[in-house]
Amino acid sequence: MADESYESELCKEGSILTEAAGMIYGEKNESYGSYANESKKIAAIFNKFKGEEVLAPEDVPLVMVVMKLCRQMVKPKRDNLVDVCGYAALWEDMRGE
Repeated sequence: MADESYESELCKEGSILTEAAGMIYGEKNESYGSYANESKKIAAIFNKFKGEEVLAPEDVPLVMVVMKLCRQMVKPKRDNLVDVCGYAALWEDMRGE
């Protein structure tokens, strides 16, 4: 179990984790709707394009994490790290963990 002071530091206002939570459970969710529904659409379009079932909806957030890590390697920005945290949380939600 993590030290409470460490947890409070990670989740303090303005932290990457707090910003990511605000984006995925607030602003983005209100603007675009459920990420789970969006992932189903993305997977369906990708699979149609490929002509076979290669991408499951719950895999979409992991693909997005990889994209953000690639961007971070080219041009480091806080936004990339916020998005990595957000997509990781969405992946966990979609898997029901």
